[in-house]
Amino acid sequence: MRLGPAVALTLLLLTTCAPTTPPDGPAVLSSEVVMRGNVPNLGGLSGLEVTAGGTLFIAISDRGYMFTGRLERDDDGRLTAARALTMDPLLDPDGAPLTRKTFDAEGLSLTPERRIVVSFEQLPRVWVYDAPGRTPEALTQRGDFPPLPYNGALESVAVDAAGRIFTLPEDHLTEAGRIPVWSQRDGRWDEVTTLPALDDGFLPAEAAFGPDGKLYLLERAFTRLSFRTRVRRFDLSAPGDHDAEVLLTTAPGQHDNLEGLSVWRDGEGTTRLTMVADDNYLWIQRSEVVEYTLPGAAPLASKAKTP
Repeated sequence: MRLGPAVALTLLLLTTCAPTTPPDGPAVLSSEVVMRGNVPNLGGLSGLEVTAGGTLFIAISDRGYMFTGRLERDDDGRLTAARALTMDPLLDPDGAPLTRKTFDAEGLSLTPERRIVVSFEQLPRVWVYDAPGRTPEALTQRGDFPPLPYNGALESVAVDAAGRIFTLPEDHLTEAGRIPVWSQRDGRWDEVTTLPALDDGFLPAEAAFGPDGKLYLLERAFTRLSFRTRVRRFDLSAPGDHDAEVLLTTAPGQHDNLEGLSVWRDGEGTTRLTMVADDNYLWIQRSEVVEYTLPGAAPLASKAKTP
């Protein structure tokens, strides 16, 4: 979801009032930096994938751009810098740059073959790119999904270890009041499961499968003065609420507008949650890169676990 300049005053207050309450949950804050780079149009970051053992990244902007860059770390693995190195406009399947009506890219994930999957919000669709700057393959067509809010549609996309693509909306619930999860099967997008919605102001911002094969859901709440962040984890092979766990809930103003999530395992076996903030191209916000760690080593995913 893109936020307009009407929230500028409250966001200015947020940046000058640091929270004193530590985040709740087992996730531990490791480090946070602001993304920099001498590339045009850097900002509005809504999706993130960390690669190469935590040293490289791919990111997308909700203004229709794809960035690649480098993550720098100290000897303990903490982030010291995030630098965007390249920028390419997102193209449509005809090879044309996206327009204002079509550029709202929100979800980002990589297939096992390293193809780049992007979901779009305002006109719901999922495209897959072979590389930055390439013409995509369209995986969706009109009518694949039920009517969705213009600014609350396909906010998230995630690819499991078997290469199956899942997507879910930001602001749409089933008749039972749950978050629908759609996946492509034999060329069709079907609702394969649902996730519990907690009705507490948090909305999905991004989803990602972790090295354990579980689905991690980044959620965001915007209060009158600031943002809050929550990360939940689900085992889609379990019935009901999928053994839902809350890994992280921040106090208002702990971080900026975190929208992108990458879940990966470092060389020591530690699971890391790396998130990026959408600064809405406002000077009072920051393209913040935030990283949390989870206790314990993560087992490798099974390709047969997700539905």
